[in-house]
Amino acid sequence: MAHATAEHRPSPSVISKLFFNILATFAEFEVDLLRLRTREGMAVARAKGKLKGKQPKLTARQQAELARMHATGELHHRRAHGSFLRRPRDCLSHPRAHRFDAVAR
Repeated sequence: MAHATAEHRPSPSVISKLFFNILATFAEFEVDLLRLRTREGMAVARAKGKLKGKQPKLTARQQAELARMHATGELHHRRAHGSFLRRPRDCLSHPRAHRFDAVAR
């Protein structure tokens, strides 16, 4: 009779797979809870007006001046943009920084 129970015992690799799958399921559950809490927290912050997203690098005045300079052709190369506005060149190469194209038209 002891021999019969030994035949039905799962191998260590099967038990390892089961244990790993259980741990993976709990990990996935924790990630889902984290996402849910994050979304709820963002919704509360948005409702309170605390979550506004990324602010523009250029002020409205700087954008208007840049649009004017672009329309009149005063800007000849990218270094002039950054030095005039006292901003690094990368903030002017961002797609949002080119909104002055639409304003100038």
